Amino acid sequence: EIWNRRKSGEVFPEWLSISNVTDAQGKLTHHIALFIDITERKKEEAQMERLASYDTLTGLPNRNLLADRVEQGIAQANRHQSLLAMLFIDLDHFKNINDSLGHDVGDGLLQQVAERLKLCLRRSDTIARLGGDEFIALLTEISGEAEASFVAEKMLAVLGDGFEVGGHTVHIAASIGISLFPNDGANKVELMRNADLAMYRAKDSGRNRFAFYEEAMNRKAVERQQLESDLRGAIEQQQFMLYYQPKVALAEDRVVGLEALLRWRHPQLGLISPAVFIPVAEQCGLIHRIGDWVLRQAVLQQRLWQSQGYRIVPVAVNLSAAQFREAGLIAQIERILQEGGLDPRHIELELTESLLMQAETDSAALLGRLHAAGFNLALDDFGTGYSSLSRLKQLPMQTLKIDQSFVRDIATDLNDRSIVTATAAMAHALGMKVVAEGVETMEQLEFIRELRCEEYQGYLFSQPVPADEAAHFLQKPGRVAE
Repeated sequence: EIWNRRKSGEVFPEWLSISNVTDAQGKLTHHIALFIDITERKKEEAQMERLASYDTLTGLPNRNLLADRVEQGIAQANRHQSLLAMLFIDLDHFKNINDSLGHDVGDGLLQQVAERLKLCLRRSDTIARLGGDEFIALLTEISGEAEASFVAEKMLAVLGDGFEVGGHTVHIAASIGISLFPNDGANKVELMRNADLAMYRAKDSGRNRFAFYEEAMNRKAVERQQLESDLRGAIEQQQFMLYYQPKVALAEDRVVGLEALLRWRHPQLGLISPAVFIPVAEQCGLIHRIGDWVLRQAVLQQRLWQSQGYRIVPVAVNLSAAQFREAGLIAQIERILQEGGLDPRHIELELTESLLMQAETDSAALLGRLHAAGFNLALDDFGTGYSSLSRLKQLPMQTLKIDQSFVRDIATDLNDRSIVTATAAMAHALGMKVVAEGVETMEQLEFIRELRCEEYQGYLFSQPVPADEAAHFLQKPGRVAE
């Protein structure tokens, strides 16, 4: 392989092959040189090498090149007695953008994210794409956590500004986990695993933030893995049960609805709060099975009460974010009701404000189809998210539930009183029924009565109870009016 020069002065690679030529007696007479221009072959080899080392979408180093950079960084840190930081960056709710705006917009967003992340680093650092919406940054020769914190804060700041992609203004945030060599891992595998654990801590703490790895995270990861394993067998082993909390009409002072609340009776750990296991179910993909089980049990219980002559009232079932994003949501809900022989008007679907804001692009259309199918829709935990009034009026909700965090102190906190008053007035102006959650005292009850809230839930009337106790709230005899 040699380099040659064209008449234009351009240098190019050639493959030179020299052969001996002999006469009849075998005597060497001359040589023949064969020159082959291998410019294109070299380009193909370079392209193949690039494909093996770089991400095709963003142009960033990929897993293969990252592995080499980590080894080099560790060797450098050992030589100079310095630290190496690994930042595991995961975009928050990126799937929602892909689902709502399409993969072309998602790909364009990833390309812009890559460019912004590069601006946060020195020339000696590395930013790589693992795949999907995950990136890894390597900070070489740093002296402590402060430098890694500075870079992480800068990344969160640059990602916080809106992106213009395909005619859309897109907002994204990230959760970042940080591990340090040598304290948090002796090699690439340990550093990446521990940075990943720290990233999930950042997500669990509210997202759009960073967290450093701590030793206790490994123990919690083992506990979470065990919880996930137990969760997989909970349905088959009939460890789940539904409790029901009544909704009481203030005008009539009687139960006009029930909310179905999931409980998990673990054989060793006892009752486990949904706040603990629902996030695990969402992360490991079990939430769809659990959600279907809850709806099916609520339908079967309704039919049982009906067969026993009890008055039938609507039962509210909570939908998770993962269920709401499921493509066949409406068909699956209708199938379960058809199997149970229950009319959709006897089921109310509750969705949280934050859920609807995460999926805001197409949520109104999906809610419209659910409403058209005959389901009552309730906006749960109102006031805990960041929805705007213009957004709220677009949603076909029949009920607004004021979160118990605002109801709790309305007797003593003027701010909470003002928020509840304004919320009730706004909901009524939009034609919604208002339900106050977490009513525990007569003072709270009298206040929401003055605001003309239609219904309330809370320990003042009853805590959530098993189905056999909930039956006592349903006046007997009587059938649902047709």
